[in-house]
Amino acid sequence: MQRSLASLICVGLAGLSAAATKIDWSFETSYYNKYVWRGINFVNEGVLQPSLTGSWNGWTVNFWGNYDTTDVNTYYGTSTGKNRITEWDSTLSRNFDFESGTGTFGVTHYDFPNTGTASTTEFWANFALKQAFSPYLYVAYDVDETDGFYAKVGGNYSMPCALVKGANWNLGAWLGYGSEDFNNFWYGNNESALADYGFDAKLSYNFTEMTYGTLHLAYTGLMDDGHRAGAPNRSNFVFGFGFGAKF
Repeated sequence: MQRSLASLICVGLAGLSAAATKIDWSFETSYYNKYVWRGINFVNEGVLQPSLTGSWNGWTVNFWGNYDTTDVNTYYGTSTGKNRITEWDSTLSRNFDFESGTGTFGVTHYDFPNTGTASTTEFWANFALKQAFSPYLYVAYDVDETDGFYAKVGGNYSMPCALVKGANWNLGAWLGYGSEDFNNFWYGNNESALADYGFDAKLSYNFTEMTYGTLHLAYTGLMDDGHRAGAPNRSNFVFGFGFGAKF
């Protein structure tokens, strides 16, 4: 007996509903002694950075924010930056698995509330190889404010922590490069050049099947003397810790 169109629609909707329930969500909030992005020290004192991530069938959506806990910065139109959200990033990405690696393509929209800074959008791609030391290539192009591209090559290495049973280290290093437009906008240096470098170490530990903690250490700096010439904090040591939950 042929199934009616209505029954087929009901079966299809039931399948979509079942698939929708398989979205994996996680929430993490971290505290850092400062906020540094691509070698730029945006906030030189403590910040909170919450993050909400949902993943389904290779798709990922992420919402990430920066919250200033001190009055070290005074933003446009405010007497103090303390207790204000100063950045909110929204990202949609799609991951593809290959025999030897993975490819991820995404778009990130950057908002800067309470700062007077215009929002902007980047399209990006990341390619990583599957091996003990996982090298990767990341490329981003800003289609709004910067109208330039940024590229980064690096690698990650994961290993168990010898001192804490069940904990794992992820060690990484990277080197960034910016186009003339990108470097001019972010660093005030009107030429294409190496942008930033960094080394980081992240320790992760699962408290339960659904909760975990992290410890993050990093050292990062600017590669070119012309980048942010005369500005303080051209190299930075960053440390932080966080707590996350899956649901």
